[in-house]
This record gives sequence, C-alpha cells and structure tokens, in this order.
Amino acid sequence: MKYFVIGLFLGLVVGVVVATSEPDLNDKQINWLQGESKEIKMPLQRSQWRTASLFPSSTYPSGMSVQQLVKNINVLTRTTLELKLFEPGTLVPVFSSFDAVSSGRIEAAVSSPSFLGKKSRSFELLDGFPFGLGANEFLAWYKIGGGKKISQSLYQRYNIHGLVCGITGPTFGGWFREPVNSIADLQKRRVAAVGLGATVLSQAGVLTALIAPQDIRSAIQSGQIFGATIGAPYAIGKTESKKSTGHIYFPGWHQQYSVLSLMINIRNWDSLNRQTKDRIEIACAANIADSISQSEGHRFGMLKSLVDRGFTVSRWPPRLLNKLKSIWQEEVQAYRTNQGEFGKIWRSLEKFRKNYSIWQELGYL
Repeated sequence: MKYFVIGLFLGLVVGVVVATSEPDLNDKQINWLQGESKEIKMPLQRSQWRTASLFPSSTYPSGMSVQQLVKNINVLTRTTLELKLFEPGTLVPVFSSFDAVSSGRIEAAVSSPSFLGKKSRSFELLDGFPFGLGANEFLAWYKIGGGKKISQSLYQRYNIHGLVCGITGPTFGGWFREPVNSIADLQKRRVAAVGLGATVLSQAGVLTALIAPQDIRSAIQSGQIFGATIGAPYAIGKTESKKSTGHIYFPGWHQQYSVLSLMINIRNWDSLNRQTKDRIEIACAANIADSISQSEGHRFGMLKSLVDRGFTVSRWPPRLLNKLKSIWQEEVQAYRTNQGEFGKIWRSLEKFRKNYSIWQELGYL
C-alpha cells in the first residue's frame, strides 16, 4: 500500500511538470487540432435497409424476437446502418421476402427456414425436423460442427447472406377444432403445416396447406382448415386468442426448435465494413440467447393462459405418435442417399448427432 501511494504521488508530480513545461501552441496549431477533432466526430454515411418480417411484431415469441433483433442491430450499427422493419405483407407479399432479397428488390428479411422448402428442401433441415435434435444440439452443430458454413453456402446460391439470429424451444404439436385420437381423425382433412413435418403428415394422408402464421386462427375458426401445426394460439395477439378455443396437443414431434433467420442480399452484405458485419453478428448472438430464454421462460404462463381461456391441452395418443415416427423413419432412408445439398446437410447432421449422443449419454441426467 505504501508503494502504491508513493507511485501515485510521483505520477501526479510528473504530470504537473510535463503540463507546465509544454510549449504554448500557436493559433494555427490550435485550429488544426480542432479541425481534426471535428473530422473524427463526423458520422459515417448511414444506409437504411428495408426489412420484411414473416411474423407480426405483436406475436409471441417470434414476432417479439424479431423486434428485439432489429432494435439491437440498430443500436450497435447506429452510425452506419439502420434496419427499417415492415409487418408481414406490407412491403412484399408474405411468402415473397426470400425472392425479394435474392433479387435485390429489398435489402433484408427475417423468416424461418421451414417456409423456404419450395426454394430448396435443404432449408427445411435448418429449422428442426421430425423426432430430431433440440435447440442446444442444433446450436452446437451450427457453431462448432460446421453447420454455419454449410448453411451460408446454401443461402449464397440464391445471392443471400443468411444468419441464424434467434431460436425458440419446442413448438406445440398441433391445434385442432375437434379432438384427435388417431390418424383417421386427421386423414383427408386440411391442416396447416410446414417443413418436413408437413411431408410426414402428407404421407399419412393429411391434406397439408401452407398458411401465414397470422392467418391460422381465422382459418381454423372459419372451417377453412381443421387444424394447424404452426401458428400456436399463444403466438397470436392476446385479444385475438381470447376468441379462440380448441384442442392442443404436445409434444411438437415435427419440430423441437424453431429458427429465426436474417436474410441479407449478398451485395448489401458485401458493402458493409468489417466492423458493421461483426456488430450484426454480435446482435444475432445476443438475440439467440434472449429468444431461447424468453420463449422457455414464458412457456408455462402462456400454456396456463390457454387453459384459462378454454383450450383443452393433451398429449398425443401414443399409437398416433408411433405411426408418425414410423413414416418418418421410412423417409429418412431416402435422405441418406441424397447426393445433393440436402444429403450433404443431412449427413453432416447425422455424423454430428452420432458423436454428440455419446456426450449426451455421459453428461446429461
């Protein structure tokens, strides 16, 4: 302590001596320094990116997570970039944001890979698949197991830079107007579904339909569809969900996690400096942590609110679940031999899961 005080005292003395012995600056030098200071403080030119969202900002959990993501990016890149978020269908048609970003008509969009299956079935593997891995395992594959490189390579084929910028835990299994006790209760009925889960349901004789998440409630209530495996009632605004009732089934066999992807036109991404790119990735990483904790932390409260509003919550009948699993296992055989991008992603996931399962068995209770 004594030496610290002595050192501090000597430092102050030296500072005073240097300050008093510094030669006076002339006006020219002062003006030059002031000019340099002003130049440093001047903000860089800021770009504004139109950003379409698949999810209404008022919906839980995805819409709110998109809002938080955009807010974080704008805070971190405030001197160089601003994302202007548009509600679904207001900037481009709901399911057209991928094409709009790919062509450069808009700069960015937020969506989920499951909704991109018409462009490439490979995207569906990036958003959870039937009886598959959970959120933690996916993130481990994406960050450490080579998944990010494979994923971005897929997006780049369409002139898009794709980033995982949010993830939520298991989705619900289904929401229906009437009880579902067997496969027969679903066959030849229209059900809103997406991704590889929709493939399994189709193979089981279900008439699947792709419907925007915000339109699910009205489609069920009007009788347009019998039910849905997307657009859970707690993902709908509180006022709307009070008017909705039905039967909800768990677990979400078709999707144990859901991804939010930020899609950026490749030219716009390449136009950014390294610092701005890094800050976008930092915002995405923060939103991944926030989205998983928010969605998991509020699940019980949201589930309780559904019961309070009159929904019936049940587990799938075991025989029905086993039937769906059997159909999925038949589908998997074809995936292993696929020689395209889909097969490449599948084999990467399968290899990672095989090794990861050893750690799971040892490390988890």
